[in-house]
Amino acid sequence: TNDFTRSVAQTADGTLWVGTTGGGVYRGDEHRLVPFRPEPAGITYAHVESVLAARDGSVWWGAAVGLLRWNAGRLTHCVTNESWIQASSVTALQESPEGGLWLGTLQGRLIHYRDERFEEVPQPVARGPISALAVQPDGQVWVGSGGGGLRRIQRGSDAVLTVTNGLRSPSIRALHLDSEGTLWIG
Repeated sequence: TNDFTRSVAQTADGTLWVGTTGGGVYRGDEHRLVPFRPEPAGITYAHVESVLAARDGSVWWGAAVGLLRWNAGRLTHCVTNESWIQASSVTALQESPEGGLWLGTLQGRLIHYRDERFEEVPQPVARGPISALAVQPDGQVWVGSGGGGLRRIQRGSDAVLTVTNGLRSPSIRALHLDSEGTLWIG
């Protein structure tokens, strides 16, 4: 299609999940992708910023209308009524090692979701949209933004990396923490 691909994830069974701007979520394999449209009343999924294939086999996605979860063949979460999401959208998703999810928003907010509760990091962590997240096994969260560089959040302190201390660009599009603990930055 002519849709702009924003995020790609793959579940353990090999299914690809693709989030697009304009076309919603697609699923399939390397040979064929088809639109995925589980439609509860009044919800559309045209603008999908982030997709996450979780360790438990579920798929989460952040859309302009909310945070959604597909699990065991049905839509199990459709969060649209939280104040932080009504004025924003979920632009980045990452699982946390102790359980739950980290969510980054279009407004630069960082939110932890666990046990059906949302807890927002009190101060804005990014100038502009959060575009990528990576979480270390010790719980440190790396936050990439569209113009504010890279920020490391940990209990009690944080650090900001920008072009003045090593980055080539203040615009971060992707983060990946590999199995050896190396953080890759796009």
